[in-house]
Amino acid sequence: MPIVTVAIAYDCAITGKTFMLIIYNTLYIKNMTQNFVPPIMMRLHGIQVNECPKFLSMNPSESDHSILLPNNLRIPLSLHGSISYIPSRLPTMIECNNLLNIELILEYLTWDPHCSSFASQESNMMNHDGSIITIYSLIQSMQQEMTDIPLIENSQTSSVLHEISPALNARTRFLKSVSHTSSSLTQSDKKNVIDHYKLAKNWKIVTETAKKT
Repeated sequence: MPIVTVAIAYDCAITGKTFMLIIYNTLYIKNMTQNFVPPIMMRLHGIQVNECPKFLSMNPSESDHSILLPNNLRIPLSLHGSISYIPSRLPTMIECNNLLNIELILEYLTWDPHCSSFASQESNMMNHDGSIITIYSLIQSMQQEMTDIPLIENSQTSSVLHEISPALNARTRFLKSVSHTSSSLTQSDKKNVIDHYKLAKNWKIVTETAKKT
């Protein structure tokens, strides 16, 4: 099956405008009338995908069962049986040349559903018991590791470590930096604590995730 770039027209009932939705690196199946867009690929593009239907939501809102784009455009999803989809149509040639293009997937992202990096990144977010790893729990685990492996201050020894393995020497420097960071965190007073809004802005993460750190 060929991998293609497609453009579909979306008539937005909210704004009354028509947009061109661009989907890169998608499978072309000649006899299929639906367009498959992996939600994880849209999320990697910074698009928020809320797949839960409104009638199944605990607290239904307009953002449920919708795709929320960075430019404040909201695309409500529809259901075909139990499958969510974007109501769309084939654009005209005039629309292809004049409509505003909105990319649902980045051009350079290729889709490999069997890629192991997704599972690795997910597992790296959790401890063995399934709880989220925060910056403080990470520092605590590093401190525990430092009790087993002494930090090396001597520059000659550090040079020997680098010859054995640059990664080992870098790891030693990282543990030292974590130790200093931990010390700074425990000695800072409350006026220096960064709230979750600043943390979300600095780390470019959502506010809800920042609250848990």
